[in-house]
Amino acid sequence: MGLIATGLRGVARLRKKHIDMAHIAEWRVASKEKVVDAVLAITRELNGGSRKDISEAIFETVSREHRTLAQAFWSAMLLAQIDYAESRFDLRNEASVELAKAVKELAIEKNWDMGLPYV
Repeated sequence: MGLIATGLRGVARLRKKHIDMAHIAEWRVASKEKVVDAVLAITRELNGGSRKDISEAIFETVSREHRTLAQAFWSAMLLAQIDYAESRFDLRNEASVELAKAVKELAIEKNWDMGLPYV
């Protein structure tokens, strides 16, 4: 009886884990869509808006977050910059790609090319 009961509990845990993993996969898709929407909202505001006002809003918002989340945010921005370093460019975004390349070099030098530490 004990072995069967233990086995059934194990199956229940596996089913729960499978359900949880499916839920996590759905959440990640929804989460990515939210991030895309947020980035699009920022870029639309930048189209004719004040870069200074927008940068202040980003700084103030991130600065009020838990420090671990703030570091996670900047880590995501760092990883985006590293990816952006390989972008095609013309005169309109040449400086952005140049900056991204410098950021990538610094990240490699500091061993941050896989992101900032999670603390």
